[in-house]
Amino acid sequence: MMQRNEIEEKVVNLLKEILHQNDIQLETPLLGRQGIMDSVTVVRLVQQLEKEFNLSFDDDLELESLASAGTVVELIKLANNPILNK
Repeated sequence: MMQRNEIEEKVVNLLKEILHQNDIQLETPLLGRQGIMDSVTVVRLVQQLEKEFNLSFDDDLELESLASAGTVVELIKLANNPILNK
């Protein structure tokens, strides 16, 4: 299983690539009034996360899970936890 710091690094780098911004941090708001992603970018992010982490998200994925880079990391950690996915 991937370590948290590995997941954080991959998520931040993926967001930098998708958003074409170098100042992405775990606390960076991605959605909402101060967010930097639109609906098309959200779809791209989900597709890239599925590809990068070999995951498949349901259609009922909650947008709150994508609120910041940090919440995306938590989403990946939960999705990669075999105990929670039985």
